[in-house]
Amino acid sequence: MSLAEKFFYWCDDNRRDFKREYHDDIVKDFDADAEIWEHKTDPFDECGYYSTLTCVRFSDGSHVSFNYKGE
Repeated sequence: MSLAEKFFYWCDDNRRDFKREYHDDIVKDFDADAEIWEHKTDPFDECGYYSTLTCVRFSDGSHVSFNYKGE
């Protein structure tokens, strides 16, 4: 199982809250060597909160993206 697959199980087991915690902190607690960046799905959205995805490349090369709710 890749780190991308294990990540969400780990988040559930550790009760991580995507709405209230910084996504960078959640990811780094799981994999300190992960690469993290943001992608805006709608460049015309002035707020950007709902149209921003957190993208992650884990240290094993697997990757995942998720929204503000962790979905």
